[in-house]
Amino acid sequence: MLSSFKIYIYTPSKPFSFSSPTESLFFTSLQASPFVTQNPEEAHLFFVPFASNLSTRSIARFIRDLRMEFPYWNRTLGADHFYVSCAGLGYESDRNLVELKKNSVQISCFPVPDGKFVPHKDITLPPLARITRASHAPGNRTVRYLVRHNGAKDSKLANELRNDSDGIRTVQ
Repeated sequence: MLSSFKIYIYTPSKPFSFSSPTESLFFTSLQASPFVTQNPEEAHLFFVPFASNLSTRSIARFIRDLRMEFPYWNRTLGADHFYVSCAGLGYESDRNLVELKKNSVQISCFPVPDGKFVPHKDITLPPLARITRASHAPGNRTVRYLVRHNGAKDSKLANELRNDSDGIRTVQ
C-alpha cells in the first residue's frame, strides 16, 4: 500500500506563507515526501494549501475555484481532502466552508482552539520540540527519561543510552 499511496497538492493561485512554524514544517515535509504526485489522477488524497490567517471568504473562494476547475472535490465533497490550520476553521454558513469543515480532515496544531476540532476525523500535530546536538563528552549529555524494564535499575536500554556517543538531547 505504501509504495502506491499518493497525495496531490493543489497549487494555490497566489503565493503565500504559512503563519506558524508547525504549518510550514508540515508543508515542507509533505512536499519532500515520496508520496506526492504531480498527477492528480494517481492521488488517493488531496492536500488543500492555504494560509490559516486568510479570511473565511477567501478560503471559501479557493474551495469554490477547486470545485469548478478540478473534478476531485466533487467526487466526494472533499472527503478525500485535507488541510493544515493551526487557527482551525469554525462552522461558517458558506457551502464551501461547511463541506471543507464537515468532510475534509483538518490537521491542527497543539493545543487546538475550542470548537474548531472534530475529534472523530481531525488530527492534531504534536508540539514542536527543538532538538540540539550536545557535546560528545558523557558528562554533558542529558537522559530525561529511562524506562525501567521489569523493575531493574540498570536495564539494557539504560546501559545503551549511557554508552551512546551520539549525544542528542531534547531542549524544551
